[in-house]
Amino acid sequence: TGMRSLGDEGKKTTSTFNGLSKTTIFLTGAIGGLAVVVSQKLIAAFSRLVSLPIDFAKSLISAGSAAENQIVRIQTIMRTTQQGATELFDALLQVAEPLPVTTNEIVDSFIRLESVNLAGTEENLRTVASAALATGENMENVSAILQSLETEPLRRLGISLDRTGKQAVISFKDIRIETAKTDKAIREGLLDL
Repeated sequence: TGMRSLGDEGKKTTSTFNGLSKTTIFLTGAIGGLAVVVSQKLIAAFSRLVSLPIDFAKSLISAGSAAENQIVRIQTIMRTTQQGATELFDALLQVAEPLPVTTNEIVDSFIRLESVNLAGTEENLRTVASAALATGENMENVSAILQSLETEPLRRLGISLDRTGKQAVISFKDIRIETAKTDKAIREGLLDL
């Protein structure tokens, strides 16, 4: 019986050992599962941290590419050198900086003004930007209307253009300007509004 009781104790010990090992395995599994969850969260957070600089770098490359396209556009249309176009682009960025306009709008407006023999000066560009802001249009649309001088788009801006008399009459609210009937004089009158 002494052996038997020793055998029973051995079985209990084995059973207790098996229970402990099962508990240990369960705890190890739980800790491992927690470690997996924590590591997945860390990986996700790390990938977001890694993707931020990558997204930022992509944005920089995209912005640089857009700027280069605008410089090439200025160089081609203005028939200037790469350096001249770059300097002009930098000057346009300075004009655009305090205004609620995009780089595309300022460059497009500059080119449109120059294409109809109006100086793309800072003053003229600010005037177009102000007109765009006042009318709810973008600069590109206002400069396109200034370029075309079509009466219907001008009316949408609240501007009336009458070329029937000896002189052209431009009216906006209570402002009335009489000018020569030439397109250049009318455009200059519109900028004076």
